[in-house]
Amino acid sequence: MTPSAVSKQVAHLEERLGTRLLRRTTRHLSLTEAGSIFYQHCQRVLGELEEARLAMAALDERPRGTLRVSVPTVLGEVHIGSAAAAFQESIANLPRYLVLEELRSGALVSLLAEHPVTQRHIYLVYPHRQLTPPKVRAFADFLARYFQRILGQAWARP
Repeated sequence: MTPSAVSKQVAHLEERLGTRLLRRTTRHLSLTEAGSIFYQHCQRVLGELEEARLAMAALDERPRGTLRVSVPTVLGEVHIGSAAAAFQESIANLPRYLVLEELRSGALVSLLAEHPVTQRHIYLVYPHRQLTPPKVRAFADFLARYFQRILGQAWARP
């Protein structure tokens, strides 16, 4: 801003506040008592705004909220359900997956375990944006590690 534009803005602010904020001489500019008080309050407000901005940034760094996943039925039944349960057990302190005991005892059996998926590629598709939501990024990273461990396949990431 030009010096004259700054001067006009200060004059406008002084008019709105109904008090003089600056002591002006031809060689020197200093704060009045009211200007000093106003400056201190503005500093505090700006500090609180920065704290609020940092708090919002911290919120965005943690995966949170509802995550919707759309996959082919067989893939969902065979892998994604287990992966999602393992992922959930890793963002919260939850009880172990509810059917593990039933699977161990034989009350439930895994279907199609002897029929591996014929296509070895699994793609995670989500809208490409510069700022992918942390919950999507966290789940995608987890799925890559999960399938690498379960299927023993190297997973390429874009």
